Amino acid sequence: PAAPLPLLAMKHAYVVTEGLEGMHGGLPNVRDHDLSIYLKSQGDAIALGGYESNPEFWHMSEDDAKHFSFGLFDLDWETFDQNITNHVARCPAVGEGGIKSTVCGPESFTPDHKPLVGPAPKGPRGLFLCCGFNSMGMMLAGGVGEELANWVADGAPKRDLFSMDPRRFHGD
Repeated sequence: PAAPLPLLAMKHAYVVTEGLEGMHGGLPNVRDHDLSIYLKSQGDAIALGGYESNPEFWHMSEDDAKHFSFGLFDLDWETFDQNITNHVARCPAVGEGGIKSTVCGPESFTPDHKPLVGPAPKGPRGLFLCCGFNSMGMMLAGGVGEELANWVADGAPKRDLFSMDPRRFHGD
């Protein structure tokens, strides 16, 4: 039996620019919370993404669930345009180059934007969850992975993961 999870898939996209003068792989990743964008170098190009105020949620059908695996969607430029506008405002050089490639795929979100980590409140006994990280996955993966391993092996994590506990969404 499946464990019911409070996750909703959003279509998340980023684009990679053509090469830009002065770009190189040694530059830092940047996240602008005010404009809800991020950028990171990819060689002499920049990967640009963000989180739209009008995100496209993917309402997966039963057929999608059976057949969709590691797939991508077509990028909706109308939705993504606010990210491009914000990137040009933050880094005008972005507006001078072209787009080399696009990526748009599903990314899962919880209602409170925090991951689900720990024993599943429903479903098979012994099932541990570690999902719903969305944009925090790269930052949290190592530490949360270590704590989840402690939880499985020793019966409890060594650090407080209360804010990530999957039981926060279940009243019983």
